[in-house]
Amino acid sequence: MNIKKSGCPAEGTPEKSIASEQANFSPHDTAWDRLAQVIQRGIDPALFNSAVREQLNPAAREQLERRARTWSRALEERLAYLKGHDRNAYAKLLMRFCNMVGPLAGLWQRLDGLEPESGFQNMASTSGPPPFRPWEQPDDVELKDYAAWRGFSFEFCVYLRANRLVGVYRDPKTGRTLFCYPVFGPGGAVIAEQVFTQTTDPDKLKAFYTAGAAGNLSPVVLGALPHATFIGLAESPHDDFAYADRSGRWRDPDACFIATRGASNDKLFSNLPWPQANGGPPPDIVLFCQNDVKVGPDGLTANERWIKRVAPHFPFPYYCWQPPAQFKDFNDWTRAGVTEVELHEALYRLKKDTKPIDPAPPSLIEICTPSEVKAYQPPPGTLLVGDNHIVRGSIFVIGGAPGTGKSRATVALAEAGAYCYEWFGQIVHCNFSTIIIQNENGRYRLQQEFANLDETVLDKYLRITPPPPYGLCFGKEAFRDQLKRIFDSFPPGIALIDPWNAVAHDYTQRDYLEAFELVQETIPGGDLPPALGIIAHTRKPRPDERANKGRALLNLLSGSYVLGSIPRTVWILQNASDSVTDNRVVVTCCKNNNGELGDRTAWIRDNGLWTPVIGFDWDAFDNPPQPGTGKGLAITEQAMAAVFEFGSKELTLKEAVAELMKLTGVSQRTCYRALYLNGPFKDQLFYDKRTKLYHWKTS
Repeated sequence: MNIKKSGCPAEGTPEKSIASEQANFSPHDTAWDRLAQVIQRGIDPALFNSAVREQLNPAAREQLERRARTWSRALEERLAYLKGHDRNAYAKLLMRFCNMVGPLAGLWQRLDGLEPESGFQNMASTSGPPPFRPWEQPDDVELKDYAAWRGFSFEFCVYLRANRLVGVYRDPKTGRTLFCYPVFGPGGAVIAEQVFTQTTDPDKLKAFYTAGAAGNLSPVVLGALPHATFIGLAESPHDDFAYADRSGRWRDPDACFIATRGASNDKLFSNLPWPQANGGPPPDIVLFCQNDVKVGPDGLTANERWIKRVAPHFPFPYYCWQPPAQFKDFNDWTRAGVTEVELHEALYRLKKDTKPIDPAPPSLIEICTPSEVKAYQPPPGTLLVGDNHIVRGSIFVIGGAPGTGKSRATVALAEAGAYCYEWFGQIVHCNFSTIIIQNENGRYRLQQEFANLDETVLDKYLRITPPPPYGLCFGKEAFRDQLKRIFDSFPPGIALIDPWNAVAHDYTQRDYLEAFELVQETIPGGDLPPALGIIAHTRKPRPDERANKGRALLNLLSGSYVLGSIPRTVWILQNASDSVTDNRVVVTCCKNNNGELGDRTAWIRDNGLWTPVIGFDWDAFDNPPQPGTGKGLAITEQAMAAVFEFGSKELTLKEAVAELMKLTGVSQRTCYRALYLNGPFKDQLFYDKRTKLYHWKTS
């Protein structure tokens, strides 16, 4: 493309010059970079200083805002094009204007009357984490806004800024400036941010992490831990900072404050350089607790769950310090006006009136008397399905050959838990939530399966994963940590792993045991842990083994014997016949260590809950035709009787054939042969020439 050359804009007329430059450029042209040079030379420094902007007279401010509108839109258009067509050029241009695009975009967006909050929520809700932005320290105006937001002193905020503990994040879509805390990587480089939206809407996201945080999360640390005699620990950095500021202990070189950035990040306390007592008094460890109200299925609040998780990591005894009941957390308390003296007095009383808690490691074994065993009362909601078939804290297996409908059976189980319906003939004793961690079906297949299900009910009770990009990599600590956070946000009654061979990649006993340990480490504990369901494949039965029914089906599970020995309950799914049009599935419980097995049942495979097969021909299933031997019955007397409802129903020939095909799954030709009046059922099958109907006479 021929590009008409143009000179630089004249002083004071940026709009006209830039407009003429834009008129000669195509967004597809790499020479567009020359326009970026024009923009850069014409930038007024006052544009980025809010204090200067406020002092301008209305005419000067209006001219400045017109420049902002023109320049930012030009940059935004170019960046939008490059993002989809040339990622390298996009990154270079973004880095070049990283300190410019945010303020510009935010300024012209406010002028246009757009709502930054809605734009931010749209950005945060897209798939994948928001992009990492180069770390920016707040200026004085922004720092005062941060101090006012959290109720901190400006002097303390200056200290946080100097130590890179608070920054600003420019939303790349809305230009809105948000406060953030850094995530540090090797060498002290900022590799991601924990960004706060400052929303007061309880239904909206309050914080998010940018790209780079997953698997690399670091705690927020204020002070030198190895030399500390006072260590304040909290879930939220806000609580640590609130106490450090109001008490004045941020000035104390012997004080250190650490925050895990949430209740599920307990492992951030591992491998920290804790102080060495060396025979002297240990440091004071104080947990800044929160007054949470909501209780989870395990009977614990989020803060109680956090304490339970972090305590084993402490090398010394610790105190749990709750703010007064009317305040939800320490930052809430300091914003209400608690003084430095009142904080010191409250801590003094805590240490005087209570003993520090010894962080003894969790008990690895427990012993009970017979009377204690008899007196045990399981918490409500422990028994989920059947005669102790599925119980919270236990492991069960759903096995079957490929194509039998194992994955659909998991969705049926989730729907049964949501509605409290029966599942494969087993009673569902209470409503429960389900998480399906699966690597089998992509979004398209899932969309097809869920198309006719009622999401208004299931949204409350079910979560399912599309195939993770790296598979079910339980061997990666980052994967397990992300799953733990999912379990914390949506506590399930049943967690399902589909399929098991995506977790245990080898068939050895050692590999299976290690896989079980990794999965069980990830599953939440407590008094009401979820039941763990494993979806497993079966091997092809050998010709010489009797393995088509009953307990012998347990031997068909593919892989190590561990897969059949550890679970308390095992179901096996089998196709009712080899016909490709037969959607009937036989479901057999071949192991139940805690109750009765129950009868095997036959079902129509479907999306959601399955339909039971009425009058299923068990003789035909147990005695299938043997190729080349002539043995076995394709259609049995029982099947014929069921079609005619044991003599109470009359059918035309066409209707009888259709019912037989539906019931038995055999071909149309075979069904016609079974209905020959001189055929195998000539003594029970009769035809009325007057009504032209067939009827069945029971023997």
